[in-house]
Amino acid sequence: MEPAPITADEIADFRGAVGAAFHHDTSEQDLERLRTVLEPERTLVLRDDGRIVAATAIYTRRLSVPGGEVPVAGVTQVGVRPTHRRRGLLSALMRRQLADVHEAGGEAIAALWASESVIYGRFGYGLASSTVDLRIATRDVAFRSEPPLAAIDLLPAPEALDRLRPIHDAARAERPGMLDRAGQWWEFRIDDPEPERNGAQALRAAVIDGAAYALYAAKTKFDDGQAAGEATVREIVATTPESYAAIWSFVLGLDLVRKVSYELAAVDEPLPHMLTEARTVKADLYGDALWLRLVDLPRALRERAYG
Repeated sequence: MEPAPITADEIADFRGAVGAAFHHDTSEQDLERLRTVLEPERTLVLRDDGRIVAATAIYTRRLSVPGGEVPVAGVTQVGVRPTHRRRGLLSALMRRQLADVHEAGGEAIAALWASESVIYGRFGYGLASSTVDLRIATRDVAFRSEPPLAAIDLLPAPEALDRLRPIHDAARAERPGMLDRAGQWWEFRIDDPEPERNGAQALRAAVIDGAAYALYAAKTKFDDGQAAGEATVREIVATTPESYAAIWSFVLGLDLVRKVSYELAAVDEPLPHMLTEARTVKADLYGDALWLRLVDLPRALRERAYG
């Protein structure tokens, strides 16, 4: 078996192999989402008797770094069918993928989020950033300094895209580790199929024009007649500390909401330092986030835009 790319007609078989590795069934909704961002020419698969049994892919992205941004090979959709494990298929794919990226010369680094962190050190990847899941009991929240009053517009997420893009771009220029969202990536980010909402409202965008936004969904609940609603934050982005405090103040002050969850927050999330009692923010789970691998060291050094 030799690694080879797929055609657009093979995306379903490709995703079937990856889904089997993660013990996931692949729905038509999943396939539609994947087709908007997958680059068949940058996938690699191994076939056994014509059937895809192992796979990996690359998303062509740009990553912010101190002083600018660089192209990055976003490694994704890595998996081997359970029936074909322990045969060296993953190793063959990952080594071929790195060789292809190096030979193409378009990217000096590759990056990924690891489903199992023990895997990728074998291929030269190293941990670059960490993440944390946060829970905030809103009734206990008090800010050290009262956040400034701000005009906030509340919109269905799809209607807010034109206002979210410039805020994200401005923040990304100042914060290393953020990815660009060209093409369909914004639509992918706000994708919110009803079967996956678990009783919550549709995804909303709270926007301070030109300064900050929060993407979140709230769920109304009552416990013994008392409000016990929950809100889940998908993303909070701001261009200044003041607007960051203002948008957090809005989310934490939502009526009927008593708990706010923020999954996969940055490990250096500033919210605990903004409150009079940092322990109001509980950390559920620390974990690894971005893993990086130098693919072309001379190019990586040339692309540095900082001292």
